Amino acid sequence: MRAFVFIVVFAAFPCWNGDLANANARRSSVEIVAPKQDEQIVRATQVVGRLGVPGKPIVLVRPEGGDGHWWPQPPIESGERGYFRTNARFGSGKESAGAKFTIVVAVLRNARELKLFKDQESLEKLPRGILRSDEVVVTLKGKVAGRGASSASIDSPSPNSTVGAVHEIQGQVSVDAVPIVLVRAEQPNSLWWVQESPAVGQDRSFRVTARFGNASTPAGMKFRVLLGLPASAEAAARMQPGASFKAIPEGISRLQEIRVQRGSSETGKLPQ
Repeated sequence: MRAFVFIVVFAAFPCWNGDLANANARRSSVEIVAPKQDEQIVRATQVVGRLGVPGKPIVLVRPEGGDGHWWPQPPIESGERGYFRTNARFGSGKESAGAKFTIVVAVLRNARELKLFKDQESLEKLPRGILRSDEVVVTLKGKVAGRGASSASIDSPSPNSTVGAVHEIQGQVSVDAVPIVLVRAEQPNSLWWVQESPAVGQDRSFRVTARFGNASTPAGMKFRVLLGLPASAEAAARMQPGASFKAIPEGISRLQEIRVQRGSSETGKLPQ
């Protein structure tokens, strides 16, 4: 009897080990870096991933319930060391706080797989045999700081445009929301720097003067601009102009992120 039990356990072990190996192999091929499992997100949230194999990644989002379709997100923006990102949309605006969504990244590795996704507004099921990441389930966040649902967007500069060392950022923000702007050079170990507090007009447009490097920053240097909203008074208190962070602190809703490039001039578009 003891010998029989030993054989069964021993025989099952390689199967378990094989499943673990497959999961590890999938993670090393493609993974979702942000948002994390069970994280709260806003309707427009950036999805960041990392790709370790050749292929074209595509981010898909599936709402909980409904028809169960997967919805492809905007084209991927590729970065260094295999990282990629896209500004994903979660829901149509009808979902209430607490609604759940599943995120997955599919990797298209040949012409046949590319054709399966071409011009598809949504997919009922993901095609079999497609390399994909582990799924991440997130939850739609409720009201921001008890003031009502808020959103904001950057109108100027446009993504991938050229800016000066000092440049005015313009945008729109919903009622009773004061956004924050952070800037980070696309260099190893760079920090996120909090910019000046935006001036918000009666029409809910905002302006903020941002700085991109210093006098020694070369032309062509790329920067990331993040527009966010503090989720609490405590989070807002940490966002003092001139403060810097290695990573975006918790309690900051990421609404939009763009990449710009430093031009040769010292000054870009400034307030009139």
